[in-house]
Amino acid sequence: SKWLQYHQLDPTKILPQLCRDCRGKPECSACKLQLTTKTELQIFEESKLEDGISYDENQRRFYFKNCFSSEFDDLPTYKSDVLTYMRGFEQRMKKKPQILEGLNKSIQKNINQEKWQYESQVFANHPEMVSMKESFAPLNFAQKESNITKVRPVINFSFKQNGKPALNDVCFKGSSLNHKIADILLRIRSFKWYGQSDIDDFYNQIRVHPETANLSKILFKKEGLGSFSYTHLTLPTKRIV
Repeated sequence: SKWLQYHQLDPTKILPQLCRDCRGKPECSACKLQLTTKTELQIFEESKLEDGISYDENQRRFYFKNCFSSEFDDLPTYKSDVLTYMRGFEQRMKKKPQILEGLNKSIQKNINQEKWQYESQVFANHPEMVSMKESFAPLNFAQKESNITKVRPVINFSFKQNGKPALNDVCFKGSSLNHKIADILLRIRSFKWYGQSDIDDFYNQIRVHPETANLSKILFKKEGLGSFSYTHLTLPTKRIV
């Protein structure tokens, strides 16, 4: 039917139409359920985000350099605030030894795969990062009984203090490139059988530019307090590719 043909469009190939009513507002009742409509701000940010994507033929990897809003200059390092938070987190984890063990294993896996790298290691490979702006974010965990990795680290890039912006606040967002939830539910209910698949560590396959990695720092106590940079794209941020 025409309805199914319309709702099976590849969202990455949709020609965006500018809503005449929303005038750039992030939420608009006139267009929020339309697949082909984006705000003026979303169209602008997507064009800038696309410019930040590159491909390294030798390493056969995509790289991403983020774009930031005018609030970027107001983004603090948050290092002292995060250090205070992580000291409290350490005390809480002492009361949950099983979760702490699972978290340590998951973090070690990220280190072995070089998704997390010690600050000293990153600076040795990219000495230009020493003078770049840096920002830290607190670490927490997520626990799912159904997953193979039952405990995984979660980085809160929405962390902010004293009225200052968080990293998520200054990152360009663009649109989600996803269909609206109403369209997804209607499409699922149009068929007797429905299946889905997932790419393992999809976001982690993409490396980030050193400038972006310097804004994705965490503190974790492993053989002493360590400062790590997240060198791959990570899900909890607003970075969209």
